[in-house]
Amino acid sequence: MAAVRKVSAEELRRRFGLDSETSVAPNPDTFAENDSLPGSRISTARKRLRDSVALVGAFDSAMLPQNRSPRAGGEIAEFIAGDCEPVTTPSGLHWRLTLPVRKAVIDAAAPSRLNDLVKAGRKIIGTHALGIDPLLDAAERIVGNAFDDIPHMSLIESRALIAAASWFPADVRTPDQDILTGRIAVLEQLEPLRILVKDGFVGRRRELRRLRNHILVDEDPGVLALTGPGGVGKSSLLAQAVLAANDESRPPLVAYLTFDRPELRADQPLTLIAEAARQLSAVVSDDSRALALKIERQSHDSNRRATSALVSRSSVGSSTRTAKRDSTKDLFKLAWQYAQILDHTYPERRILWVLDTFEVAQRVGEVAVAGAFDLIDVLRSKLGDRLRVLIAGRGDVGGDRVQRMHLEGLDRPTARTLLRREVSGLALNRKFLDAVLDQIGTNPLSVRLAGELLRREGREGLHTAEVQRRLLFRVGSEEIQGVLYKRILDHLDDEDVQRIANPGLVVRRIDAGIIRQVLAAPCGLGDLSLEAANDLLERLGREASLVEPAGVGVFVHRSDVRAIMLPLIEREDMTRATSIRRAAVLYHANRYAQSKDLIDKTEELYHRLMLGESAKELTAVWDRDAAVLLQPALDEFPPASQAYLAERLGWTVDPEVFRAAEDESWAEQAARLCRQRLDTGDATGALALARERSSDQVRSLMDPIIIEAMATLGRWNDALGQAERTLQWATRKGEWQTYVAVSVMAARIAEDAAQWDQALTLLRDARDVTQDYSDIVMHLAAGVAMLRIQRRAGRTLTPADADFRATVLAEGRALSETDRRLNPTLIRDMAAEFGSEAMDLVSAATQLVGVDLGSEAGDQLIGSLSSEDRSSFNIFYSTPDSRDTLSESGDAVAPTPSSDSGDNLDWLRSGTSVEQSNRVNEYLGNISGTSEEGEWSDAIASAFRVESDDSAY
Repeated sequence: MAAVRKVSAEELRRRFGLDSETSVAPNPDTFAENDSLPGSRISTARKRLRDSVALVGAFDSAMLPQNRSPRAGGEIAEFIAGDCEPVTTPSGLHWRLTLPVRKAVIDAAAPSRLNDLVKAGRKIIGTHALGIDPLLDAAERIVGNAFDDIPHMSLIESRALIAAASWFPADVRTPDQDILTGRIAVLEQLEPLRILVKDGFVGRRRELRRLRNHILVDEDPGVLALTGPGGVGKSSLLAQAVLAANDESRPPLVAYLTFDRPELRADQPLTLIAEAARQLSAVVSDDSRALALKIERQSHDSNRRATSALVSRSSVGSSTRTAKRDSTKDLFKLAWQYAQILDHTYPERRILWVLDTFEVAQRVGEVAVAGAFDLIDVLRSKLGDRLRVLIAGRGDVGGDRVQRMHLEGLDRPTARTLLRREVSGLALNRKFLDAVLDQIGTNPLSVRLAGELLRREGREGLHTAEVQRRLLFRVGSEEIQGVLYKRILDHLDDEDVQRIANPGLVVRRIDAGIIRQVLAAPCGLGDLSLEAANDLLERLGREASLVEPAGVGVFVHRSDVRAIMLPLIEREDMTRATSIRRAAVLYHANRYAQSKDLIDKTEELYHRLMLGESAKELTAVWDRDAAVLLQPALDEFPPASQAYLAERLGWTVDPEVFRAAEDESWAEQAARLCRQRLDTGDATGALALARERSSDQVRSLMDPIIIEAMATLGRWNDALGQAERTLQWATRKGEWQTYVAVSVMAARIAEDAAQWDQALTLLRDARDVTQDYSDIVMHLAAGVAMLRIQRRAGRTLTPADADFRATVLAEGRALSETDRRLNPTLIRDMAAEFGSEAMDLVSAATQLVGVDLGSEAGDQLIGSLSSEDRSSFNIFYSTPDSRDTLSESGDAVAPTPSSDSGDNLDWLRSGTSVEQSNRVNEYLGNISGTSEEGEWSDAIASAFRVESDDSAY
């Protein structure tokens, strides 16, 4: 809703063309009594104006009923100033009644007069170019008690009905709010699909029939993948099929997951189940909604824990294994709970998961694709063939695990139908349309662009055969879509808009500032005033084939247009394109420095990447949150920039781009690919890739991977030998961080081989270096590892050892909350060594890492507790107050023991690691300060020791 502001009398005179002598005050001779309205005495004319728009959503002053009174303009001005507020609609700025005035008018109308208000509103709307008013339509439904068509209403109609219902008094029947809210929830989930087909859909009948069968008919259909090149209409076809299925008498329940949303990561499948649960929570009843929201929340929590452990600088192999184990178990349990909601609430309905823009998931690598299919397998194990999955992507998807529907151009009759629809009104014959298709092919985007070009030429311009031949010659090109669009730009009526459109498409976002400071000079517009820039922006905004609105005073160039035009613009004048990008970098960098708006940082990074700036330059201005938003633009960047961005964000790039990258970018990308191979058990493949290059620029990243791969393959001596060579190289080159990382890694390998003295020597060296460089995290990690080795070696502690132990404990307690959060397994390892000596660290580790009672560590925890301790725990959670309240998680649906559980904790094993940790943490808080707290802390520490002592590689 637009902000309400006061409108001065002088401004009203100017708007309504009144001279300075005309009063905008009420005329005391024409008052009507109505105490129910704000302001108990109003003029008859003002009351008539109120009545005329009481049920109208938005109006212009020109739409208001006029009279012949000399004061007519003043009466309207008085009405606008006193009773109305501005509102922004898709067609611009308009007026509406304030809510108190609107409700007072409706309340004062007898039931019989409500129809008169509807008629008055229709008269207002019907005589103006606006033509439609969803709120007036909704009010008419309420007045006419016409609610039978709610199941078939659009999202706009449904929202309008909710809004209009709030205007009417309680004695007027309005639609059931729960039913309407549920309808809106479903429509909102499908809205992204409706947007994809907003320009209409033709043809593809055979493909639609196959998709319908897959969604609604086929038994055990598996996964169906739509593949094909860009512009061929994959997402539109998918959207049309899903929307058509939604109109069936028993539509499927849809979860729409599109990977152009950066928060959805196929390599983190918990993010997918979280989003599916969020969408489900919007359409189910209260009881199921609570469980769906819990699934969403715990999915995020579990994923956050796993991600923190995996990226921690202090983590070793056993730490990452534990994190992956917990998140995998949680995924299975949460996906199972999600399926249980569906079984309970929609036992007979199909469940349709739509995975759109899957090529983005494929960029992350094979691990991401595998993660998505693992989740699908879990869901299918519970839902069976009720689960239907559609995937849309560009490349090969899923190997043998999917059926494929590959899309190319439209068939000829459909392409002709589409082109005819695009040029309806031009009376072009079939022969000419076929000649156009002969030149441009049947790709849907090419057909639409050709239609746009033909429409701009106009009926008269296409009259002669000569002009028609010239147009056909124009579209005969290998880069057909780019040529088509360039011709469209050539036909823009506004010369200034034409200039700014090409090469202005170099920028993605455009506002008055961009026009003035970035585009004006290279586009030949000279110096522009702010007023002139705003005027040009407004004219540009009318060109729907060029731009789309992105807020007040801001437009974005259409992404499909930029994709086909950028190569042409750069080839025609790369110097000018580079100049625009450099100016855009300065513009957005200066704006970001002032406002810290993430959009400006995103655009700054975009243009720097397009300029091919060095990794050093990019790192100096890096912002991960901004960079994540550049995911859809990855293919636009030059190879070096693709490699840099992909590595920083954990994506993969095309193999040719990877091979062509400079050593530094290659190493970063290779390190990630090697990590994926190690995580999937392919240590041999990781070792081979890491050895492909050996320059100094790659060793700091590749040598640790070589060492880890050798250790994973059981080649302990080779790994330690490589570590010694790397430490020598790092010493010569001054690579202290590599020195520390390799020292800690080599120490762990030696520890697992029971070479205690060698391990301690390596860790002492690491402590010395980290102290010199004030690296408190790795300094502490080395110290904690030394304590673990002393314990595992069974050595008797000397007074010096005791002092060292106290020093490490003090270092751990001094660690900041941020460092604790970023290094959860380090806190776990500390808790494992100190137990009840540092119950605060045990509690922190339980929160950060969690406990898993379904593992060997969980068995150790339960076995370390006395029967009395376990029984007390169960008694605490079997009481109503404890069962209904969880201070940490807020989960009223968390697992609870039965009254006869005794000392058996199996009930807790059924929960996720998040639920288990929350239960244990809350109980620790309840027994704080008692002897039982120490017993629990030592038991938890013993469980943590099982994990930290596990062989790392």
